[in-house]
Amino acid sequence: MKVYYYQSAHGATPVLDFLLALPVQDSAPIFALIQAIGDYGLEVADRRHIRGKLWELRPDRYRIFYAVLHGDVWLLHAYKKQGAKAPPREIRIALRRLKEVDD
Repeated sequence: MKVYYYQSAHGATPVLDFLLALPVQDSAPIFALIQAIGDYGLEVADRRHIRGKLWELRPDRYRIFYAVLHGDVWLLHAYKKQGAKAPPREIRIALRRLKEVDD
């Protein structure tokens, strides 16, 4: 299973940029999780279905929206968890990016 980071038409990689901006003690376990997903599959991750093809990885206090397309994982959007539910704004961003990569 391959793991891809969403890339905008302008070349931005918002999930990767978000993770690289985190302190290393926060980002290192997340990068290790992403590597484990690539090596062993999604069963190694704490995850939750959001809607349709959109799912959420739940590493510690961060959330990463993803989708599985043609057997590959696409990391679409990441944010720091602030409440019990995923904010509608964050879901909208992820769904917009999913539509871009799923066309």
